[in-house]
Amino acid sequence: MPATWNPSAVEHYGSPLNTVSPHPAAATILAACHLCHGVPLAATTAAAGRLTPAIMALILVILAILGGVARGLADLTAVLLRLAAAMTSVLFILVIIIVVAVVVLMHH
Repeated sequence: MPATWNPSAVEHYGSPLNTVSPHPAAATILAACHLCHGVPLAATTAAAGRLTPAIMALILVILAILGGVARGLADLTAVLLRLAAAMTSVLFILVIIIVVAVVVLMHH
């Protein structure tokens, strides 16, 4: 039996993010409900309220560290580019000297 064209197979119902994101969100909610089974909602909300500033502080510290690393990598890249430029100019001068030496030796 030959394959038939199915128009519903090529239609998209929203962006991929809209179709994929509910699954991890549902899994997270179900896991949170499973972990706090029997814990009153007010206690869970209060604990989340205390953790939020700590998590934000941790994120800020990580971003500050990454900023320092990025600055260090930028400095290292600048030094390596300067070194490459110096090596290229030295190599170019050596090629010119060798060409001049070969020309002088061939004319003698």
